[in-house]
Amino acid sequence: MDLHVDAASPIPIYHQIAEAIRYRVATGQLRSGQRLPSARDAAIRWNVHFHTVRRAYRELAELGIVVIAGARGVSVRPSAGPHRPDVEKFIHRITRDASRRFGLSPSDLARCVLSGSFASAPRKGPVYVLECSTTQCQDLADQIRAQFGVDAVPWALSTSDPLPAGEIVATMFHFNDLRRRCPQRLAAIHFVSIRLDPGLPSRLEARMDADAVLRVCDPDPEMRRNIAADLVGAFPDIGRRQRLELGDGRTLAPEAGRVHVVSPRVWGTLTDEQRRRRDIVQARYVFDQRELLDLAARLGWPPARAEESVA
Repeated sequence: MDLHVDAASPIPIYHQIAEAIRYRVATGQLRSGQRLPSARDAAIRWNVHFHTVRRAYRELAELGIVVIAGARGVSVRPSAGPHRPDVEKFIHRITRDASRRFGLSPSDLARCVLSGSFASAPRKGPVYVLECSTTQCQDLADQIRAQFGVDAVPWALSTSDPLPAGEIVATMFHFNDLRRRCPQRLAAIHFVSIRLDPGLPSRLEARMDADAVLRVCDPDPEMRRNIAADLVGAFPDIGRRQRLELGDGRTLAPEAGRVHVVSPRVWGTLTDEQRRRRDIVQARYVFDQRELLDLAARLGWPPARAEESVA
């Protein structure tokens, strides 16, 4: 398992490791029961101290994400059915949130669930969708509006303005960014995983030869490495068949045998003519549907009306 740490970051290295593993578990890159490298092997592979890895593993174990089993090593906690204390905590949380957010009593909440209608719940203000790329931010907000009857407003992290009041949805990728920027608001931010659009392989196959080179483009070296890793992780066949290279996306001149896979940030800077070129494809990210539906249920988002969905 590849993992990069930033020694210059103010975030402790053990916590960087723990969050990176937590993200991979949340996005399905690490599966239930999968073994992690031993602390010694991981320390060598990630170029960190042995005790740093052990501390990261302990933090993950305390969160219930991994299991430390002595000589058998460390593994992702296997999925299991709900335990009674977990169910009680869940029920307590949703009844508390229903009361705080919507003024619903437990009996009101029960009626909403049984009827499948949230008409009795008062409408709240807008939901702000946070991302670093304006293009990605707008796309994610559009995805929420297409499915739910809420006013999803894009809010780019590149702005220096303070975070808006109200409900905030952010992607897991920016967990550490927001922890540094607004630690006092972190508990109120709803984090949802995103992943590459499942339709990306078919779009690529329609535009490239069997031996084409894929150039992943973004100005930020870490971002283009992440996109390349997501591409190979989500679509292994692409990683086996095509050679990948990285570029900053400043120049996208047509080249024989090469397809440019550009980040949402780069896509947002392109002209309509460039977007129509066969050798340029956006690495579009979409919300993890299971997590988004779970969030909608917790926040009481009603489904979008038919005319809203068509629009």
